[in-house]
Amino acid sequence: MKRMQPRRCALMLIAFIILAMQPAIVSAQKREAAYFCPMDAGVVSDKPGTCPECGMDLVRRKPAKRDRNLVRASELQPGAPVFEKKLKTWTVRVYLTPAQDTGSLRTVRIDVVATKKGLPISDAEVWFHAVYPSGRNLMPLCRWNGTQYEGAIDLAQQGVYTMMVHVNRGDDRRALSFRYEQ
Repeated sequence: MKRMQPRRCALMLIAFIILAMQPAIVSAQKREAAYFCPMDAGVVSDKPGTCPECGMDLVRRKPAKRDRNLVRASELQPGAPVFEKKLKTWTVRVYLTPAQDTGSLRTVRIDVVATKKGLPISDAEVWFHAVYPSGRNLMPLCRWNGTQYEGAIDLAQQGVYTMMVHVNRGDDRRALSFRYEQ
């Protein structure tokens, strides 16, 4: 049997990789294309026009709806709350800031303020409930530190966390939830 030359073998390997990547490149182009033909699935374009196969006008692709309850760590502004919800009598703001010792530990700070007066409410019982991407639950009690409620959470896992804030103040009990992508 005749041995293939290393150069020829390398060229064949490169050609194979390029051909194998074609479907991925085409599907990425289809996802990014702004216009498509409703009759011919393979016809896409980045500008308006007509379908070369059937002559129909290309239709503008609607952008995907953004999940308003999903907060991405990469989109957060420094010092801005991760979550904010205004209720009739009070407003809840959640902040996740890196703890002093860095790493994946985050300090959870929760402001509960009177909506109309903007004054902190210190007599509430506040729980922070997190469901990790793995399904594990953690529900630390957040303690009043003189200005806001504070607790800690470890965000080592990559993925989407479901987070809830439970606030009990007398007969008024609220559970607010949001999702956080690490």
